[in-house]
Amino acid sequence: MRTSRKNALLAAGGGLIVGALAGLLLAPQSGRRTRALIRDKAVKLSHDVTDFTDKKARHTANKMKGYVHEVRGFVAEKVGRRGEAITEETITAT
Repeated sequence: MRTSRKNALLAAGGGLIVGALAGLLLAPQSGRRTRALIRDKAVKLSHDVTDFTDKKARHTANKMKGYVHEVRGFVAEKVGRRGEAITEETITAT
């Protein structure tokens, strides 16, 4: 990444942080309410991230099961034992 691009990203990130802090300090609501809102948003974000990762993990597990099925079919075809169920013992024996 070029230096000018890095500087621009750092400046944008710094501006974002300074703006957020200024917004918190100058907020018209009480500190207790602001902290509660921040806590609620953090909890919601935590739940959203957990839901997202759970969905991705489930999707990946399902894809892996599909790949295992494809590999077992491929091995069965190559070994020539179409009628037999392919198990781990069958694969390791060949």
